[in-house]
Amino acid sequence: MRHFNTKRIVLCILAALVMVAVFGAVVMVVWNWLIPDLFNGPHINFWQALGLFLLFKLLFGGFRPRRGGHCGPGWQADWKAKMAHMTPEEREKLKQKFACKWHQHDPSANHNEEKSEVSREK
Repeated sequence: MRHFNTKRIVLCILAALVMVAVFGAVVMVVWNWLIPDLFNGPHINFWQALGLFLLFKLLFGGFRPRRGGHCGPGWQADWKAKMAHMTPEEREKLKQKFACKWHQHDPSANHNEEKSEVSREK
């Protein structure tokens, strides 16, 4: 389990470094393509492009997570509202389904029976 987590962390760090390099290269190419011709500005190198990217990110975007999906603050309220409108039996079936899917407590469980029961109730 630890080997998987270490591998995942290393892959995430490598992916982040690749993304930073790509963003820096894109900023450099676009700057050197537009600014010198349009405004008689200077050509920049890769490190200056990374500095510009960082500056723009700090000034205009920040480094906070984006809203939407499961990162936004409203997803917990949505799930609580959904769970509040379920019967206790439906809640228990949903919990079992998630337990089997994510924790794999009982991989031999037959989920087709649960689906047919839910479709009959509707």
